[in-house]
Amino acid sequence: MSDFGRLTIVEDLMPAHRLFYHLFKGELEKDLYVCHTCDNVSCVNPDHLWLGTQKQNMEDMKKKGRGRKTS
Repeated sequence: MSDFGRLTIVEDLMPAHRLFYHLFKGELEKDLYVCHTCDNVSCVNPDHLWLGTQKQNMEDMKKKGRGRKTS
């Protein structure tokens, strides 16, 4: 189970951080991720959310030393 908060709206499940981005910052493009500057996946603070590609999200993760460690 994901740590992301979820809301059911008209029987459509949407991660809470995507909904809050949409409500406070505007339209979402389906191929873009809503990423967190705070690295807290349950955060819905619009000031902590930014849109990026999967590649940008992975680069952000690596830059911050997050993710799987490989030996």
